Amino acid sequence: MLNLVTNAIKFSHPDRLPEISLTTERKAQFILLTITDNGIGITTDEVDHIFKKYKRVNMGTEGTGIGLYLIRKIVNASGGKIEVDCTIDKGCAFKIFFKV
Repeated sequence: MLNLVTNAIKFSHPDRLPEISLTTERKAQFILLTITDNGIGITTDEVDHIFKKYKRVNMGTEGTGIGLYLIRKIVNASGGKIEVDCTIDKGCAFKIFFKV
């Protein structure tokens, strides 16, 4: 959660104040945690790369490219899953499904 929130701050849109929301709900056999932001967003093609080890979409900021990779590995190993929906200049929504 810390990585997703700090990424939302790091990739906030330069022309507006960052808005980050965290919500939870029960979805069948999962607890769904959704983290949304109004940041710079990323393209659909870039979404495919953000979970790869040492891959970074934005080289203009500090980072190693391992945070999202580790999040996905841990969530998947525990029986959950993670989904991402992003729009350029609108922001992203990360949905983490935790197995109950």
